[in-house]
Parts: sequence; C-alpha cells; structure tokens
Amino acid sequence: MKKTHLLYLSCLLLFFTSCGKTSVDCFSDPGTVESIIRIPDSTFTGIEMYNNIDVDLVASNFAQIELIGGNKLLDAITTEVEDNKLILRNTSECNFLRSSDRPLKAIIYYTQLDSLIYRSNGNLTTLGAIKSDQFKIDIFEGSGKISLILNTSKSYLNYHFGTADLLVEGSSNVNYIYQVSYGPIDARQLNTQYTYLESRSPNNCFVKSNLSLEATINGPGNVYFTGNVQNPVLSGSGSGKLLRLE
Repeated sequence: MKKTHLLYLSCLLLFFTSCGKTSVDCFSDPGTVESIIRIPDSTFTGIEMYNNIDVDLVASNFAQIELIGGNKLLDAITTEVEDNKLILRNTSECNFLRSSDRPLKAIIYYTQLDSLIYRSNGNLTTLGAIKSDQFKIDIFEGSGKISLILNTSKSYLNYHFGTADLLVEGSSNVNYIYQVSYGPIDARQLNTQYTYLESRSPNNCFVKSNLSLEATINGPGNVYFTGNVQNPVLSGSGSGKLLRLE
C-alpha cells in the first residue's frame, strides 16, 4: 500500500514539475481574449489541422488567418505553409487541455480550397460552401465535430481513424466515401448523382444519391440511403446492411 502511495505521489510531482517548466502554467490565467491577423507567406489550396483548435473556413478574395484566444496562448499557435498546405498547430505543452475557459479559434480565409487533413480535437466548420471542381478530406485521428458544406463536381470523404462526427451538406455530382473508423458519416444532406463507398466501420453511414449507388460493406456498420436511386448495388462480406430511409 505504501509503495502505491509513493508511486502516486511521484507521478503527481512529475506532472506539476513538467507544467512548471512551460512558458504558461497549464492552470494559470490564459490572458484576455484577443484577435490577431496573420497573412500567410505563400498561397495554399489545402489545410492540415492538429491539436485542440476550433477552425472556421470562409471563402474570400484574399487569404489570411484570424486567431482568437487568450493573449498568453496565441504565440503557441503556428501557421505555416508547406507544399501548398496551410499547417495549423498548437505547440503549447498544455495543448491537451480543452475547456470553455481556454478556447482557441482560427478563422481561415481562403481563396481556393481543395483538400483538408484532420488530425485534431477541435471543431471544423465551413461558413458557406466550399466551391471547387474536386474536394477531398482525410480524417486520420481526432474527436471533434466536422461540418462541411460542399459545391463540387467530385468529392472524396476518407475516414481512416478517429471518433469525430462528420456531417456533409451541399451538392457533389460524384461522391466517394471510404469509412474504416469508429466515427459516423452523415452525408444525407449532400445531394449527389453518383455515390460509391466502401465501409469497414462498426458505425453507420448515411448518403443521398439520385442516379447510382454502389456500396461495398466489409464491416458491421449499416449504410442508409435516400434519393431517387432505384437499383443500388451492394457487395462485400460484412454483416452491415444497405437500407433505404423512408
């Protein structure tokens, strides 16, 4: 019993010692809420987001990033452009904290956007439709809420890993879905003519298609569909079902 108490106290001491070495104490006042503007040093057509930052996306005639949060936290937010991708990170050693009294938000104004990579715990929201000939999102990890509005000819919704909720609305002539993770995909408000999907997920997927729907189900999750499609095609070895929503 004494050994257990000693181990607990040692871990607790190590935790607070580590926090004490950061530039901002993990439990101190994050400062007054301020807004700063950053202009990217080069153009970007993709965004890659990490850590616990909420992101709003706004189409604009010029690109800029507005950061909102406690003034003691904003310097830890990095916004760098590499290979035409804007990479957004929270480099603070306290970025594991996510609470209402330490909010961080980035409003990203973009001129063109055709790809998103999500590795975040923050929420991602589009304020208006993303207009692009082709658009792709890859979710590799995370647990926030992702809400997208699309106006595209072709879209790719790839859910590799994580538990985030993915909600997609708008229109896309051809939509491809790849779902292998635990998080749900709700694209029943995304109006498509052709939808092709593969699901290996234990969670459900919701889609809308008017002309053609081909679903490969290799997991236990169901695929629910709406729209005018008459002869959906089902393949795969999973126990999940392809079901029309009335």
